[in-house]
Amino acid sequence: MSYLKCIIRVNSDMVLSHLPNILSLSRIFLAIAGLYFFVNGASVYGALFFALAFFSDFLDGFLARRFDWISEFGKLIDPITDKFVVLLGFFLLYLKMDIPIWIVLLIAAREVLLTAYRLWVIQMGGEVIPAGFWGKAKTTMQMLTIAMGLLYLGFFGSSYLLETIVKLGVYLSLVLTLFSGFIMLKYRYGQGKDLRDNKSG
Repeated sequence: MSYLKCIIRVNSDMVLSHLPNILSLSRIFLAIAGLYFFVNGASVYGALFFALAFFSDFLDGFLARRFDWISEFGKLIDPITDKFVVLLGFFLLYLKMDIPIWIVLLIAAREVLLTAYRLWVIQMGGEVIPAGFWGKAKTTMQMLTIAMGLLYLGFFGSSYLLETIVKLGVYLSLVLTLFSGFIMLKYRYGQGKDLRDNKSG
């Protein structure tokens, strides 16, 4: 019986250790559901689903740090799902608030290219690149802007002040997005060069 209990406990611990990754993946479906509700006129439900997606980001990070459930897969998938939610959020602002499409495309291009670069580094034998200070600042600004946009679209659609804050946040997000991408490439260029040299050698 004690052996069986030990097996059950080990299996339970293994399942729980993957909980942050499960939460990260759930953000994709929550954000898609949120966009669906917004597009179909159920703005309150859309805002709630996006809010759940943002909360899952906080929760998976907290659990991973609190219980040391940190994995290489988690380091990779967490920023990818964050980017997915952010891009859906900006696409929603484009649809509902007339945010210029070129801003959405520039942000999307940066996120896709930097994600591809991260994957290339891993393929070349490097470590998963965690987000730095400017990357975290960029993500924070993006999510705050989208959160304000959700409040505007879901609950305060007549607030000119909130609309102005959201549009200002979009431009600040763009600046931080491009700047953080430049900083990352600048400081990671040496690492990428070393990886190429090692691979060719």
